[in-house]
Amino acid sequence: MSRPSLTFAAFIEERDRCRDPLYVTTDDILRKGFFCNTNRTWDRVSKQLELLIQGSAGFEASACVILTLRLAGSAGDEEGRGAAVIYAATQGDFAAFLRDKLQFSERKAYRAVVSKADLARVVPEIALKILKNRRSPSLPDLHKTVMGYFRDAGIPREAEFHSLQIAMDLMSYGLVKVEDQGDCPLTTGSRRGMGHVKAWEDKGATVKSLAVLLGDPAHRIQTSMCEYDKYLRWSSGAKMRLRKPLCVQGVCSFRAHIKGKRSLTHLSWTST
Repeated sequence: MSRPSLTFAAFIEERDRCRDPLYVTTDDILRKGFFCNTNRTWDRVSKQLELLIQGSAGFEASACVILTLRLAGSAGDEEGRGAAVIYAATQGDFAAFLRDKLQFSERKAYRAVVSKADLARVVPEIALKILKNRRSPSLPDLHKTVMGYFRDAGIPREAEFHSLQIAMDLMSYGLVKVEDQGDCPLTTGSRRGMGHVKAWEDKGATVKSLAVLLGDPAHRIQTSMCEYDKYLRWSSGAKMRLRKPLCVQGVCSFRAHIKGKRSLTHLSWTST
């Protein structure tokens, strides 16, 4: 791989400029490629989770909606699906809802990591374990704890990425108090991204050191590393995942943002 045209810091800066629909980047990869946000709190699912958790009926329902939406894959209607999860967790037969009524994703990029039957078993089980252990020394420790819950529940190791997303959700929304938020574990894509940074910029780089250097939260460094890896692989000739025609350059499609806080009254669950 040849030397990158953008350093890691320059990539984040240019990638974030691309969120402005009036800005047109001169970087061909950033203009055409499908990239996630460099800050997970800007993502559509994260914003919807925040709204749903604010409107939920307590901790257990909040934990259930996080676990369900992260493990069941993305079906394109996380808002309505999340409200249904909250309703079922507080008002109905939750296991039956997960098994029989939950909209399940079969899309390759966002496929569920467990079956419907397993989801009905593991979500309540893991939610109760989280409820009993609401403090963690650090995000890496919390990630290991969630991975342990996954292992005990029989969820495959391939769900490492999902367990990190869940750990970050639990921390971000205050369901688990994390004492030291200055570090973040790496998963497959972000490990490769960090390898590029160490090879071309700073062989001693860590998530913690880059977070301090760039003044960003550690979770943003981790997320950005995944996107930087995509950028470098595509720049080197790997097949690029193109953005959708109506999508803002490089920004997740259909809705880039949720504007304002909306009422959850229109999201009530029905049995149809």
